[in-house]
Amino acid sequence: MLKVLIVDDEPKAREGVKEFIPWEEYGFYICGEGVDGIDAVKKINSLEPDLVLMDISMPGMDGIDVIKYVNGRGFKGKFIVFTGFSDFEYARSSIKLGVCSYILKPIDEEEFIEAVKHARDEILKEKEVQQMISDGEKNSKNMALRNIILGNESFQQFEKVNSLKKSCEPNMNFQTALIYSKLFLESNAVKEKLMSLILDFIGEMENIDIVTIDNNIVLLIKNTSTSKSVRICERLYKRIIRAENLEIFITIGRMIEGWNNISLSYKDAIRLLEIGFFKDEIKVVSWDNIFNKFVIKSYNPKKKEIYDYIEELFTYIEVNDKERMMNILDDLTSYFVRNDYSLDKVKGISINIAVELKQKINANYNHISNMTPPCEEIIYHIYEKSNLYSVIKYLNDLFCSISDKVCNNSTDGVIKRILNYIDKNYYKSLRLEGLAEIFNYNSAYLGKIFKNYTGENFNNYLDKVRIEKAKIMLAEKSIKIYEVSEKVGYSSMNYFYEKFKKHVGVSPMEFRRKSMYVSIHH
Repeated sequence: MLKVLIVDDEPKAREGVKEFIPWEEYGFYICGEGVDGIDAVKKINSLEPDLVLMDISMPGMDGIDVIKYVNGRGFKGKFIVFTGFSDFEYARSSIKLGVCSYILKPIDEEEFIEAVKHARDEILKEKEVQQMISDGEKNSKNMALRNIILGNESFQQFEKVNSLKKSCEPNMNFQTALIYSKLFLESNAVKEKLMSLILDFIGEMENIDIVTIDNNIVLLIKNTSTSKSVRICERLYKRIIRAENLEIFITIGRMIEGWNNISLSYKDAIRLLEIGFFKDEIKVVSWDNIFNKFVIKSYNPKKKEIYDYIEELFTYIEVNDKERMMNILDDLTSYFVRNDYSLDKVKGISINIAVELKQKINANYNHISNMTPPCEEIIYHIYEKSNLYSVIKYLNDLFCSISDKVCNNSTDGVIKRILNYIDKNYYKSLRLEGLAEIFNYNSAYLGKIFKNYTGENFNNYLDKVRIEKAKIMLAEKSIKIYEVSEKVGYSSMNYFYEKFKKHVGVSPMEFRRKSMYVSIHH
C-alpha cells in the first residue's frame, strides 16, 4: 500500500481529512501527520510518504515553501494542496512544482476523491516505470557500459559490450555527452519519453551508445571530432525541443584517446553542469569551449589571491564601473575553473568575498549600511545556487546594486568616493581630468567642488597623501629611498625630494635618520 502524510496546522482539519474517504479502498494508509511547515519537512524526510496532503496557508513555512525545500533535496512523492479562495492564484503556481491537484476549501468530496485517485495512478505508473528502468540497468550490456564510463571496468568487460566490440583499437577516440533536465528528477515518464526520442535520433549510428547514469542520459560517441560531436548534440537538442519543448542542457566532455580514460570525459561533462554556463540560446556546451574561454584565453600569469579580487571589486564598486566589475568576476570564474574547484568550495569563497566586500562598503559608506542585504541573506542566496554561473550572476547583481547605492549623486558622496579612490590608488598616475572621466564630471567643476570640500586643490592634496605614505615607508630601513619614490607614484627622484622637503621640512634622507634615532632611543 502507498503512504500518505496529512499536514495542517488545525487539528480538526487533519481529523476531517483522515475521515473524509476510506483510504485503504484507494490503496493508501496514513503514515503520519504534520502540524506545520517545519514539522512537515521533518516528517517527509523520516517517513518518505508517497503522497502529501497539505494546507497551503500555514504560519512560518507555508506549503509552497515546504514543496520547494523537499523537492530541492530529491523528494519524489506527490502533493495535493488545499487552499482558500484568497490563495487560489498562489496555489495554481504550485502546479509548476509538481503538485498533482489543488483543492478549494471547503472541500468537495467528489473532487477530493478524484484528486486522490489521480495521484495514486501517477504514483503507481512512475513506480512501474522506475522498475522498468531498474530492470533495464541490470542488463549486462548497460551495466558494462555504465561501468566503462564510470571507470570501473576491465578491458575484458569492455570487449563484451556488443556495440563497442567491432572497434577496440588502442588509439580509438571517445567522447561523452550528458543530457540533463530537472524533470528527470521528478518524472521517470519524461526520462522514458526522452530515451525513446534519442534512440530514434541516433538510429543506426554505430558510433553512439546510450545509457542512464544517476538520473542523467549519457551518450558515448566514438571516432569523431569535438566539432562533429557538438553538431550532433545541437541537432539532438533541436529535435527534443520540437517534440517536447523541455528545458534541457547537453554537456560534452573532452575527447579521449583510448578506452581506459573514458571516465575523464564523463567527469568533464558532470563538471560542466556545475559550472552551468547555460544562458540565452546556448544549451549545448563542450569542455573544449569552456577550457579555451576560461582557462587558456583568460589565463593571467600573475598569481592573484582572493584578497586581490576583493580590493579590485571594491575599487570598481566605488566608481560604479559595472563593466570592469564583470571583467573581475570573469577572471574569478577562470580562477575557479583552472583550479577545478568543487561547487561547494566555489560557494564558500564567493561567500567570503561577498561578506568581506559588504563589510568594507559599510565601513566606508556608513549611510548605506542599512540598505545592503544582511550577511545571512547573502549566504542563503549563494548556497541555494545550483551552478557556478548562477553564483557569479548573483555576485554581479549584488555588487551592481550596492554600487548604485554607494554612487549617489550628492556632492559629498562623490567627493568621499574620490578621496577613497585616491587613498587606494595614490601610487598611480592620477590626474584630475582622469578622475573627472571616471566619475562622470566636468573637470573644471570637479576641481572647484574638490577644493571647496578639502580646502586645497587636487594636486596639493595628492602630494600630501603620497608624502604621508612615503613617511611610513621611510621608517622601514630595508626600502631604498628611490624605491619609496617609485612606490608612492613619483617617477623622478628630484621631484620626490622637492615635494617631500616642501611638505615635511627636511629631505627624505634626514627624515629617515631622525626616524631611526627615535626608534633606537625608545
